[in-house]
Amino acid sequence: MKVFKTAVLLIVIVLMIGLWAWMQRSDQSIQSISETEQLRQKIQDQQDQISYMERLVKQKSEVQAESSNRGIEEAVRIFVQALYNVNKETISQRSASVKQILTAELHKKYFPAEQENGEHLLFEHSLGDVRIYIKEKGENASAIAVFEQTVKTLATNQKDKYRVAIEVFLQKDNDEWKINKFNQLATQPL
Repeated sequence: MKVFKTAVLLIVIVLMIGLWAWMQRSDQSIQSISETEQLRQKIQDQQDQISYMERLVKQKSEVQAESSNRGIEEAVRIFVQALYNVNKETISQRSASVKQILTAELHKKYFPAEQENGEHLLFEHSLGDVRIYIKEKGENASAIAVFEQTVKTLATNQKDKYRVAIEVFLQKDNDEWKINKFNQLATQPL
């Protein structure tokens, strides 16, 4: 009987140790699962944050590109108006209107001071709708402007219409676009 009691006591002790070990392992497993879930949640939160930041950067880039395109378009439009829209009333204002958007050498070449009075004007030029197509690459850009131009000979009052296409080259200078070169691509009589 004594052996039986000892055997039962030993079995109970082994069962208790086994139960205790199983509980410890179960607690560690639950804790490990909990930590894994926390890490997964943290990773998901970080991925959501990265996605949000990427969307913000993309939106900001689009806004900057749109703003940059507006700056290019505005500079080209002012340039075309000043160079191709010439009459006695506007000739004195042409140089001042383009001074901020042209490089110094281009301004000096096409808008010399002695031509600002308009006394010797032989032709008047007027513009129709100007369409501008932009290509930007980093600190440089180019734009093609297409427009209709009416040229009036002042001596005879004869008017001729043309479709003109020019290519304008720009460079970024302190966050402003400056025109540094242009080429007249085509002039077609209408």
